[in-house]
Amino acid sequence: MVKYNISPETMLCDCCYDSHINVPQLDYHICYRNIGLLPEVLKPIIFRRFCFKAMAKNKKHDPAICKEIQQAWKWVLIVCFGYTGYRNARFGRIECHESITAFARDILLDAVKVSEQVGYKVLHGIIDSLWVKANKKNSDPFKLSRMISKKTGIKVDVEGRYKWIVFLPNKQFDVGALNRYYGLFNDGKLKVRGIELRQRNTPDFLRDVQRNILNVLKEANNTKEFYDLVSVAANTILDSGKRVIDSMNELNKLVFKNRISRYVTEYKVNNLVKSALLQLRDLGIQVEPGQYVQYIVTNEHSRNYKNRVCVVESITGDEKIDVDYYLRQIAKCAESLLIPFGYTLENLKNYLLKLKYKEKMYGSILPRVRIKQTCF
Repeated sequence: MVKYNISPETMLCDCCYDSHINVPQLDYHICYRNIGLLPEVLKPIIFRRFCFKAMAKNKKHDPAICKEIQQAWKWVLIVCFGYTGYRNARFGRIECHESITAFARDILLDAVKVSEQVGYKVLHGIIDSLWVKANKKNSDPFKLSRMISKKTGIKVDVEGRYKWIVFLPNKQFDVGALNRYYGLFNDGKLKVRGIELRQRNTPDFLRDVQRNILNVLKEANNTKEFYDLVSVAANTILDSGKRVIDSMNELNKLVFKNRISRYVTEYKVNNLVKSALLQLRDLGIQVEPGQYVQYIVTNEHSRNYKNRVCVVESITGDEKIDVDYYLRQIAKCAESLLIPFGYTLENLKNYLLKLKYKEKMYGSILPRVRIKQTCF
C-alpha cells in the first residue's frame, strides 16, 4: 500500500492517466504525483513495527513486550487493509482492496520464481509467507531473502529454518489446506496453525491430546526420524482415552466454549449449543449474540436439553460425562495431526472404544501408512 501509493483518492485519478504505476492483471492506474492518505498514515506504523521486531531480537530489550507491541502494530496494518474492502467504510474503495491483493499475488509469484531460479524447491506459499526447501545443505536463506527483497521491493525476513514441517489436508476436500500445518524450527520451537490446539473453543483436555502427540514428534530431528515416531505419537491417545473412561479428568478441563451468533429462539437445529442456551434461559441468564456459552457434554443423544449438556453455571462436580462423545473428540484431534499418515477418525475411534469395552489390543493403533509425502 505504501510502495504503490494505494489509497481511495489515488486510485484511477484524473491527473495521471499516463501513470507508470499500473495494477497487474487489472486495468487500474495509480496516481504518482500526490501521496495518498493511507500510505502517509501507514509508513510510520510500518517503520515502528520493524523497529520493535528488531528490538525483540536484542537482549537489551524485553523480547516478550517488544513482540507484543509489534504484533499490535501488525493488526493495525491488517485492519487498514481489510477496511479498504469494507462496503460501509467511509474512506473505503473496493478498487484499493483489489489492487492490494493483485500486487500481493504478483509479489508472491516473483518470490517463487527467484527461489526456483537459485535452486530451491517451493513447498507452499500463502499471502505473505513462502516455504522453500534447499537442494544443498549449505544454502543461505538470508541471501535468498535479500534477493527476493531486491526483486520485489518488499522487505522479506527469514522466520526460521524447519527441521521438518507437515502440511495438513483440507477437512472437507481431498486437497492441501492453505493455513493448516505444524513444524519444528531448528531452535526446537514448534509452530502450529489451523488445528484445535490453536482454537479458543477447544477444551484444555483436548489441547493436551494434541500437545502429547506433538511432544513426541518434536523429538525427531529430520523427516526420517519423524516417520519413525508417528506410530508412537498415535499411541499417546490411549492414555487420554483411559482418563476419560476412568473419569480421571477435572470437569473444568472438559468444558467446551462456543461463541453464539444468534438468540436461542433463532436456532432451528437442536444442537449442543442450543441445549446450553435453553438451560441458561431456565436459570434466568440471557446470552447475547457474540457472547460465549460454556458446557460439558453429558448425553449427546438425549432429546431432553436438560440431559444433553450441563452449563458451567450448573456444574456441581458430580456430573457424568458422555464417554463416547469425548472419545470421539480425542480421535478427531488426533486425526487432525495424523491423517496424512493413514490415521482416520474411524480407526482411531474404534481403537479407543476397545479400551472402553476392555478388549485386547495388539501393537500400535494402526500400521503406519505413508499415503503421500506430506512431511518435509
